[in-house]
Parts: sequence; structure tokens; C-alpha cells
Amino acid sequence: MDENGVSSSCLIIPEGRNESLCPIFFGVSCAFVALGLLPETEKCDDNLLEVKNKMLQGNAQLLGLLVWRVQREEASNEKSELLLKLANAEKKVEELKSLRREDAKANEKVRKDAIIADLNSKLEESKVMLESKDKIIEDEGQTRHDLEEKLKKAEALAEELRNNVKSDAQRHSNEISKHKTAFIELVSNQR
Repeated sequence: MDENGVSSSCLIIPEGRNESLCPIFFGVSCAFVALGLLPETEKCDDNLLEVKNKMLQGNAQLLGLLVWRVQREEASNEKSELLLKLANAEKKVEELKSLRREDAKANEKVRKDAIIADLNSKLEESKVMLESKDKIIEDEGQTRHDLEEKLKKAEALAEELRNNVKSDAQRHSNEISKHKTAFIELVSNQR
């Protein structure tokens, strides 16, 4: 409050609003000019004194109206500012919610990517193990095949040796028969 008891905030008029207050300012100014033109109270008669008092009352009412309008507009501005702040706060909350949803989706995607990477790693390990087992089975199959080939060769060799032994035995038997026959002839010849 200043020395006249009028709040200084009431006298501050926001930009763009003073056009609607121009008629009130003009009326107040005219009332003060008219009051200034009237003679002093001691020199006035009753009629002039009554006019002066009515002008003072009208002036006071115009000033009251001016103060009321400014306060109303200031309150309206404050309300508008509060509504604007509320709207901005609500917008910020929505933005934060949206960011949180996006973060949640990103986190979920990262978690899914980590799970997929882990599963891919396990799948790769399984492939390596299967390839290793396949290699072992293939090596065992090759070893078995080699052993079967060796067995066939050994059986063929054994068959060949049997046949050789048989033929040797036959030859030997034939020779023994020949020798026996020769021995019998020799013994018979000697008798």
C-alpha cells in the first residue's frame, strides 16, 4: 500500500487491457478537471456545494469502478495464469506418462532382446554340441567302416589262407599218397 492507502498492484494495468478502461480513465479525468474548475468549498453556495459533493461521489464511484475492473482483470489474469499453469502441468504429466510408457516399451524390448540373445547363444552352443556329436558319430562310423573293410580283407585273407592250406594239405596228402604208393612199391619190390 502506498501513502494514499491504494494498493499499487491495483494501478498496474496489463497490456492489451487498457483499451477497455479508457472510458473510465476519461470520465475520472473529466471529473477531476470539473472539480478543479469549481470554486473552493468556503466560497460555494449550497447548490454549488451539493454539485461539488455529487461530483466527488461520482468521482469516487468512477475510481472504485476503475479499481474494481483492474482487480477483476488482475484476478482474471491470475486465474488465467493458474489455468495455464495447470494446463501446462497436465501437459507435462501426459508427456512424462508418455515418456514412461516409451521407456517401459524400450526396457521391455531390451529385456526381450537380451532373452533372444541368450536363447540364440544357447542355440549356437547346442549346434556346436550337435556338430561335435555328429563329427564323433561320423568318425566312429568311418572307424567302423574301416574296421569292416579290414575285417572283410582279413576274412578274404583267411579264406585265401584256408584255400592255400587246403590246397597245400591236398598237395601234401597227394605227395604222401605218392610217397606211400612209392614206399609200398619199394617194399613190395624188396620182398
